[in-house]
Amino acid sequence: MSATGPQINPGELVPGTKYQVVKSLGAGGMGIVYQVVKPPNIGGVLKLMSTELTAHQEHRMRFFDEVRILAQLEHPNIVRVFDYDALPDGTPFYVMELLNGRTVRDVIATMGRVPPRVAYEVTRQLLEALQCAHTHDVPVIHRDIKPENIFLHAPRHGEPVVKLIDFGVSSVADRKHDGSFVGTWSYAAPEQIRGEKPTAATDLYAAGLVLYEMLAGRGPFDHHDDWTKISEAQIKEIPAPVSTFAPWVPASIVALISSALAKDPRQRPRDAYAFAERLFE
Repeated sequence: MSATGPQINPGELVPGTKYQVVKSLGAGGMGIVYQVVKPPNIGGVLKLMSTELTAHQEHRMRFFDEVRILAQLEHPNIVRVFDYDALPDGTPFYVMELLNGRTVRDVIATMGRVPPRVAYEVTRQLLEALQCAHTHDVPVIHRDIKPENIFLHAPRHGEPVVKLIDFGVSSVADRKHDGSFVGTWSYAAPEQIRGEKPTAATDLYAAGLVLYEMLAGRGPFDHHDDWTKISEAQIKEIPAPVSTFAPWVPASIVALISSALAKDPRQRPRDAYAFAERLFE
């Protein structure tokens, strides 16, 4: 179900703020997203919490968690939040940096495969972001690493940079784990599907799946056609080596991806940095 909220047309101000809407960027499960601008020409993306969720304490807490996380995780590879407030009616919102470019999902859809050198560099920068989140004062597990949430940002000046986005379903160490599944079935680690408490290794599993897909142009379990079969495969099925679909991939990378996709979290790379180091051995 798409989120609902006050309809703000291009050119109108967000109520009670100086932010002028440039255009709507769409609606998700938690809120509505607008491209905005504020004098003197400060661009951003404003995420407004969905009207029907504001009355639910759990959903408000999750929205606040996302703001809190993004405001604290200052890292070049994590999307930056620079404002937070509420509308006159109490609806919370936050404003993050405006990114220019496309997601890894867009790249795969356009190109089929990502050139290996680019795939390794995207993965390295993703892992830098994850290391920051996992080792923060209050550790954060993203829980929804997938091509849609990895943005290739082309700044006006400087080199393109990977930005990890959408911390809306993150697991925060100071919040109790309720045992429910959140995330995306196609990129969920076995322990995540079972409803166990996620760890850093949970995100590394998903990072391994993303690297596999960038190189092969498909995921290891794409031959399954519904989420129940995919989730069962994540738990039980040993994935075909990435070289099955991309025979040019070096043996060291084939072994690294297989390690990241181990069913037992303890058999995956020790942490995000250890994963990144093995990319360029």
